[in-house]
Amino acid sequence: MSAAASRITASVDLDAPGRQLGYYRIPHSDDAMPYGHRGPIAVLAAGEGPTLLLTGGVHGDEYAGPVALMRLVHGLDLAALRGRVIVLPAVNAPAVRAAARCSPLDGGNMNRAFPGDPDGGPTAMIAHWIESRILPLCDAAIDFHSGGKASDYEPIVMLNREPPAVFERAMTLVRAFGVELVWLMGAMNDNRSVNAAAQRTGVPMFACELGGRGESNPAMNDIAWRGALGVMRAMGMLDDEPPLAAQHIRLVEVTHPRCNVVAPHGGLFDPLVELGCEVRAGQLAGWIRDPFEIERPPTAVHFEIDGHLAIRCSRGLVQGGEKLFGLVTDVLAD
Repeated sequence: MSAAASRITASVDLDAPGRQLGYYRIPHSDDAMPYGHRGPIAVLAAGEGPTLLLTGGVHGDEYAGPVALMRLVHGLDLAALRGRVIVLPAVNAPAVRAAARCSPLDGGNMNRAFPGDPDGGPTAMIAHWIESRILPLCDAAIDFHSGGKASDYEPIVMLNREPPAVFERAMTLVRAFGVELVWLMGAMNDNRSVNAAAQRTGVPMFACELGGRGESNPAMNDIAWRGALGVMRAMGMLDDEPPLAAQHIRLVEVTHPRCNVVAPHGGLFDPLVELGCEVRAGQLAGWIRDPFEIERPPTAVHFEIDGHLAIRCSRGLVQGGEKLFGLVTDVLAD
């Protein structure tokens, strides 16, 4: 689909200088909003330079990104800026307003909606607009996530390995972001994600997962804020401070479904390990204790492979099949 086919319109001029704060309109009519819904967009532009896209709120219960991006929208000194920053702090605005992972308008998961459809539901229309209209304007992009209400992440960056030239440019930005754990996405990556949309449009980008538990965590908010500024400095967009030296990184990957530990049945989740731990195959990970069948003994859950614990369920009551732990493993040198 061409950019002209998008049904989304915005109140800001993407090509104008200055600090523009406005909205994009979603032409979806329902009983609550018969003339359409809207989401926030900001364009911060000054002087000649590259364009950076910053997105948050792809899932509506993830807050580090939106908090940091709202700091930037109102706090960035345009006198120090060289280039353009397009900010979408609540990409899936209906989901953010509902504090829900998916849109209440159509049940859409934005990170499973790309490349979208201009004639589809609200989620598909937003995805199509971003991939066809916004990303082609950009020299780089960052998509901010956290674990939402369901899980908690050790700070981690995620990016695609292909194509190689784009990957190398993205890695330069990753080093400037300042998070040590870097997850190289492979065959298990979803081609309906923001990462995949950037890959299709040839834009160097990475996503990040920062905390979770449905909270606004000050440490995670600061990582997001400082990381965005670090990337802007590395791109030559800010002259307020010199770019930071390249940060140490640890390359990891997810190679097999056994990296995930799932609940064998519903009950109370009793974890025994903390985020950031190194674990071994066969190690006891926790218990599932069923209060609704009090005579049932607890069920042990174990790790099936060696790895680094990067993701943990944050719910106390879980369902059978729910993800309890997520492991990453070190990328082996060729």
